Amino acid sequence: MPGGPDGEGAAGRRHLVQQLSVAKRIFTFKNIAILKMFRKVFNTLGIKFFKRSLIFSIKDLEKVPINFHGEYNFSVAKEEDLLNESDYDDRWYGREKALERIKKGHMLFIYREKGKIVYFHWVDVKEVNVEWFDLRFRIPSDMVYRTGLYVPPEYRRKGLAFKFREEITHYLKKQGFRFTLSVKNTKNTPVLELSKKSGDTAARQYQIVHYYRLWFIRWFRVEKINSNDHKNIIAINKTPEKIWNIFLPNGIISK
Repeated sequence: MPGGPDGEGAAGRRHLVQQLSVAKRIFTFKNIAILKMFRKVFNTLGIKFFKRSLIFSIKDLEKVPINFHGEYNFSVAKEEDLLNESDYDDRWYGREKALERIKKGHMLFIYREKGKIVYFHWVDVKEVNVEWFDLRFRIPSDMVYRTGLYVPPEYRRKGLAFKFREEITHYLKKQGFRFTLSVKNTKNTPVLELSKKSGDTAARQYQIVHYYRLWFIRWFRVEKINSNDHKNIIAINKTPEKIWNIFLPNGIISK
């Protein structure tokens, strides 16, 4: 019978399971909160703990077919473009930092709708700074680094990123650049999907770098794409500059 000992025992077990489940969630939430608190304190003290993974890709522009014809819809930003934009926001750099980057020769590709910049894409030359990876290095003069891309939420899902990717590639090729370098977070699904859609397949991805940091000690595991080859590197305080080209395909630069 439902009211008998067996029914009471089953109800008691269900109640115990529910209590344990609630307790587990509370314990998990508390652990996360405590972990975030300690991480914030440690970051303030300059003590960092994290794991990050990046995919490094290279594109040979001489082998990329360009189907673009006609005039460019984008423009390469000048200082006055940034100064005249009332609410400039590229989500990567503030106005002052962006102006400094343009003075250094880095290129900012923009597109306007109704007088407002609704597409931002940074392309760096000569010097690369992957800030959140603590990585800085120089690249050959015939190579560019495609980095910060931003489209405001209300202008997304209109194909702007895909459309301008081909146009900008055509522009860079026409300017005499032979290679484009890109670095992508393995967890950044939208960017990876865009690369796949535009033809940036795994064939042009040459290495994945897993980066572990514990205070001032940095450990890197560099894995060659489609291979068992890998290299482990331990560094103190500074990311090794040449880590970006450990498994770079032959014939691109002299190492």
